[in-house]
Amino acid sequence: MSDTQNLEQLLEALMDAEDPKEVRRIAGSILTLDGSHPAGHLALWELMEEEESLNSLGQLEKALAETRKRFGGAPASLYDENPLTEIYGALLMHLAFGFHAKEELERALAFAQDLVAFDDEGVYPGRTVFYRCLLDLKQYDRILEALEEDPLETPVGEHARTLALLETKGVCDETMEALLNALSLDANLPFLILDLTILPEEDEELGAELEETFHQAVYLQTPWTETQERASFLALPTLILGSLTGRLEQEDQEALEEMLKDSGLEDGVARLQAQAAERDADEDPDERDQWAMEELMKLLLPEGN
Repeated sequence: MSDTQNLEQLLEALMDAEDPKEVRRIAGSILTLDGSHPAGHLALWELMEEEESLNSLGQLEKALAETRKRFGGAPASLYDENPLTEIYGALLMHLAFGFHAKEELERALAFAQDLVAFDDEGVYPGRTVFYRCLLDLKQYDRILEALEEDPLETPVGEHARTLALLETKGVCDETMEALLNALSLDANLPFLILDLTILPEEDEELGAELEETFHQAVYLQTPWTETQERASFLALPTLILGSLTGRLEQEDQEALEEMLKDSGLEDGVARLQAQAAERDADEDPDERDQWAMEELMKLLLPEGN
């Protein structure tokens, strides 16, 4: 068997390997045949403990440079059949999140921007770190510009839009509309951001959808709670939504009642709560969310929006 054929088999085996010892063995064999192969270096980096991995981001930068060299630039598309295409996306993702963890925001942003440009379907969580970097850098106008060009409408992007509008235009109908749109894209997300959702025990697995929402919440929590104004702006619609969909604990229900006292919304919320109580107790949660979001938009936005 030629070295080329052997390398191809090793790369296929690496994709299927799950045991760390097996991954290390296969990656070592790949690098024995091709000492600069990005797949081997990425696989070994992913086996590192967090601190070591953050101190070894230079290894990933070299692997990325080698990947680009082999492509003659970058993959033609997300679905380029070259086996290095997936490696390219993974390298950009790890570099973006890694440099953000090290608080090297400009470097993180550069890799995140490349990942977003490469991934126009949201296969990788690049937008999560991209918009978080822009929020950390307080580049609010750039957030709004990026969203105009982004082909995807995502919860993270719409939360970033809301925060950008809140900082540039303040509390207004446009900002509220952006927030409600963000909530409609993922109704669970604001509850995680505000720690209003009780998560499973550590030994229990999150469902795939909630796991993705959880990671988005981790990156949105700090921006949303940076000021009391931001937190309050998110809290009221979230608590109303929670009261209509059965998500609130008793203490959170009491917090909502306190917030409603000076809002002018008490009667409207009471009417919706009565309607919610009359709905089928076995109603599909997604249908309940959809109904609640439609009513919330009518309540919080003036006619015509």
